[in-house]
Amino acid sequence: MARYHNYFHNPKNKGSEPVINTEAEPVEYKDFFIYQRFKGCFDIVHKDVCVGVFAGLDGAKTAIEDNERIYIKRAYNFLKDKRK
Repeated sequence: MARYHNYFHNPKNKGSEPVINTEAEPVEYKDFFIYQRFKGCFDIVHKDVCVGVFAGLDGAKTAIEDNERIYIKRAYNFLKDKRK
């Protein structure tokens, strides 16, 4: 089972969880894992932080190609803030 932080968590939104648990097998792409949590929902995960959510596997891979530095920085900043 995989467990990772939800960068997009908002306690005001019903169903938004701070941590995501999934049985899905990841697709490794570059330094990221892509999990299909349910049909039509692919999470991009870096350093145990969900940094993007997309409707398709190809879209998730393209997003990593186009935004790799942004996603790495997003995960770094999230984890840095968690340590405070």
